[in-house]
Amino acid sequence: MNVNTQLIQFLRHDLAVSSTEIDIMLRHCERENAPLPMLLWKYGLVSLQQLGQIFDWLEAQTNSALDGVFDGVLAAQPSSVLVQTSVVNHPFPLQNFQPEAYSRPNSI
Repeated sequence: MNVNTQLIQFLRHDLAVSSTEIDIMLRHCERENAPLPMLLWKYGLVSLQQLGQIFDWLEAQTNSALDGVFDGVLAAQPSSVLVQTSVVNHPFPLQNFQPEAYSRPNSI
């Protein structure tokens, strides 16, 4: 079952959004090119608190889908990574930089 189907089930069962309301909002999603949760909130079908619940649910789905994805990649990396830096000769050295000389006047 994909995330969209699961989201619709979550909306129907946990937040009591009707199938008819969801169908109408799905059509609006296509026309307005906007995410379903935002349209549900925009049209007053879910409260701001419920919108937060939807985003929490979506985040949990994303995190569970990513569980274990990077395990093999991280295991293949060395335990410590050496970051090499270089010094760039800048035409305006910052040793003598005085920020107060460049501040904006208080009157706008």
